[in-house]
Amino acid sequence: MVSMYLPAWQVNIFERRLFVMAKPVIDWDLCEGCESCVAICPDVFEMQDDDKAHVKNPDACDTCDCQEAVEVCPTEAIKMED
Repeated sequence: MVSMYLPAWQVNIFERRLFVMAKPVIDWDLCEGCESCVAICPDVFEMQDDDKAHVKNPDACDTCDCQEAVEVCPTEAIKMED
């Protein structure tokens, strides 16, 4: 796991690549619209007219904790993928 307390140059290249490239993806068949991901990462997720969460800005995971959104999703509808 990448530490937020280390300068980027101290994090090995493999970890940095995983951290930068992983983007959230939602399985809409599993999403039940609880909005927990939106509450945690409003810059990344949004609710749309279908009452499902959608990724509006996958590159904004640096502004919030996308991994926490993955972990609190009650249906495990969110995955971090390359």
